[in-house]
Amino acid sequence: MGGKSSHHHYHVDEAATRAATEAAQRAEAAANQAREAYLRQAEQVERQAAERKERERQAQEAAARHQREIENERRQRAEAEARRVAEQQAASAKLKKERDAAAARLEEIRKQAQQRAKEQAEIARQEAEAAAVKLKREPRVDAIRNERNRVHAERLKERKELNRDYPIPEHLAPFVTGVLNTVDEDAAVDRFINVGFLGYSGVGKSSLISKLLKFFADGDQEDFPLTSFESDGTTQPTPYVVKGFDGKVRLWDLPGQGTEMFPSKSYLRDMGLKYFDAVLVVTDGRWKTNDTTLLDAIRFADIWFKVVRTKIDQAVEAGAHDHGMTQEAAIEVARAKLAEKINNLALADPSRLHLVTSREHFWIGAHGDRPFGLLSTLCKEVENYIEERAEEAYGGLEIPAPSPSFLERDDGEDIGVEVDENLNFEAAAVQIPLDEPSAVSSVGSRVSVRS
Repeated sequence: MGGKSSHHHYHVDEAATRAATEAAQRAEAAANQAREAYLRQAEQVERQAAERKERERQAQEAAARHQREIENERRQRAEAEARRVAEQQAASAKLKKERDAAAARLEEIRKQAQQRAKEQAEIARQEAEAAAVKLKREPRVDAIRNERNRVHAERLKERKELNRDYPIPEHLAPFVTGVLNTVDEDAAVDRFINVGFLGYSGVGKSSLISKLLKFFADGDQEDFPLTSFESDGTTQPTPYVVKGFDGKVRLWDLPGQGTEMFPSKSYLRDMGLKYFDAVLVVTDGRWKTNDTTLLDAIRFADIWFKVVRTKIDQAVEAGAHDHGMTQEAAIEVARAKLAEKINNLALADPSRLHLVTSREHFWIGAHGDRPFGLLSTLCKEVENYIEERAEEAYGGLEIPAPSPSFLERDDGEDIGVEVDENLNFEAAAVQIPLDEPSAVSSVGSRVSVRS
């Protein structure tokens, strides 16, 4: 029995174990089911939340898209309106511009018509006046022509008389044109302007001519006379063409008078001075009786002239060294001495006398004192006279620009005046009277009778 009981207990325990196992399995299965259900529910909740969030996002995007569409439509309408307004304004401006242009064209046409009418009226008036003048002048034409022929005949007669007493020298013949047989021939002929430089050897004629040539050529001159230091002085009349005057102007370096070759008695005739347009009498302070006689003859012949006292720098240096004079006092003394030697014949016109030096450093005050001895005023006076003679002869020549070195200092300051003007020595100036008796004159290619 005991064995059966044990066996019975074994079966009971086994059944209980099995029941417990089954119960545990059922509990585990229920737990798994519950967990799966929870997970499904949680998953569903998450899915629903995600779906809701997605719907909210889509709704927001749709709202934003709708708002953008509204803004784009509003902007497009605004831009369209702005374009419409701009196009309307442009069309209005264009229309106004076209109207203004049309009005301006009409005004211009009106003015042109008025101008044409005015011009036609003026032409008609001028033609009427010309016709009236012609009617009045026709009776005088023959008288004017006869008067021109009479004056020309007188000039021709005077030139023949002059040529008889003062034949044109050989050296001047190519550059002096006489009065031709007819008025038309005389008006058409080529004429020259001749400027003579008189003075003894060594007075500085050649240097003076070189400076004037340089002045007129603005430094572009190749043909210069040699100074007495470089040669034996002037032995024959020598012309130098001045640049810038169409080749019509010549400066003549003439030999001095009182030599065996050129005696004083016949000097005026031998040099042909009555045929010169202008004469510059050059002296370095030396002055003889023959010089005064020649100067009187030049004035008597009505030849334009200047007296040029050269080497004034040497007089200034001698006055300072020998007598302790100031520059101004030495210049005044030199001027007064020359006036005394000329016997005061020049005192009526101070501009006839120039005190100059060819050494340019005195022109700019490089010697340590005030500038003096400038050539600028003399050059300008010669240039002005040449221009006047050119205008008389054939309507003028092309006048060259002067060299700046004659008109300015090295620093550019204008000093284009004579030293006597700067120092106010007009009262001491040598003067030459202009009143002279009746004279037959011939300057260049012109002959006239003064009374």
